[in-house]
Amino acid sequence: MSLWSQLPGSLKFGAVAGLLPFIVNVSTYNRSSGPGGVTCSYMDFAALIGGGVAILAAGAALMSSSGGDTEVSPSPAIRYGLGLAVLALGVVQILRGLGIIMGPCN
Repeated sequence: MSLWSQLPGSLKFGAVAGLLPFIVNVSTYNRSSGPGGVTCSYMDFAALIGGGVAILAAGAALMSSSGGDTEVSPSPAIRYGLGLAVLALGVVQILRGLGIIMGPCN
């Protein structure tokens, strides 16, 4: 049985929601130059939504006391480690969505 099939559904959902904005892009980009210099603004709505969903799903997975059927679920250390990884992925997507990291204005 694969690790993926043993993970809680909220963790799977959060991982997909956190990875999807790397493929799907719904963004606005504005760059203008004037006497005051160059201004640039960028926002990716897919990354904001995906990151928020990933953070909520990871929080739900981390807060749940059990991982389902204890005979087939991965150890708590693996669940918590993957939960923290999905949480970090959600934070990265929020920062991408706001244009703070990995944006065209950086």
